[in-house]
Amino acid sequence: MKDRVTDPAAAIQYFLERVEITSLEHCWQWKLSTGSHGYGQLFWDGRVQTAHRFSYHLFRGDPGKLQINHKCGNKHCCNPAHLYAGTQLENFKDMLQHGTHVPPPLLKGEQIGNAALTDQQASEIKQTLLAGSTCQALATQYGVSVSTVSLISRNLRYAHVEPFIPQSCKRNRPTVTVEQVAEVKARLAEGETGRHIACALGLDATTVSRIKYGRIKGKSTRHGA
Repeated sequence: MKDRVTDPAAAIQYFLERVEITSLEHCWQWKLSTGSHGYGQLFWDGRVQTAHRFSYHLFRGDPGKLQINHKCGNKHCCNPAHLYAGTQLENFKDMLQHGTHVPPPLLKGEQIGNAALTDQQASEIKQTLLAGSTCQALATQYGVSVSTVSLISRNLRYAHVEPFIPQSCKRNRPTVTVEQVAEVKARLAEGETGRHIACALGLDATTVSRIKYGRIKGKSTRHGA
C-alpha cells in the first residue's frame, strides 16, 4: 500500500514548524529528535516517519517503494530540493561521495560470531606450537580442523593474539629424519595433501615438497651404524 498523508495543509504547517529554513536553496535543518539512523523523525498518521521522507511526500509526491536520498549529504536536511527518490545503491554512492559512509567495525578473533576458538584458546595454541607441538595434535585437542591451526601458526588467523609467532621460529625447523621422509612419502602415496602432512608432522610445506621430489633423503637417527 502506498504511503499517504492525511490533511496535507495541516501536515505542511506541522512540518514547517519543525524545520529551520534560512533560504529555499540551503538545507532545511530538522530541529527535533532523530532516530538511531541519524535522520529526523516525527509522528504523523499514527506512525513514526522520517522527516526527510515526509517532506518529499508533502512537496513532491508519493515515492512509492523507493527510498529518499540526500543530494547534499546532510541527514538532518528536509529541503525537498535536496532530496530524490532512489535506490539503496545510489544512496551508498552518495555517502561515499559526501564522505559520510562509516564502515562497520572490523571484527577479529572471538568477536566474529562463528569463531571456532576464543582468543585465549588461540593464544594457548600459539604457545604450544612454539613449544614444538604439531598442528594435528592441537587440532584434535581443540576440536578444530588442521587447516585452522595451520592458519594460526602462520599468523593468518588470530594475528592480534599474543604470542605472535615470529618468522625466525618457523625457519628453525628440526632436522628431517629418514623415518619422517618415509612417512611423508607414504602419506603422499595415499593421497594426502602436502599442507596437511606438513601440519601433522610439524614440517613446513617446502620441506614436504622437497621430500616429494627426492631432494631430502633424511638423516638417520641410528648411531654406530
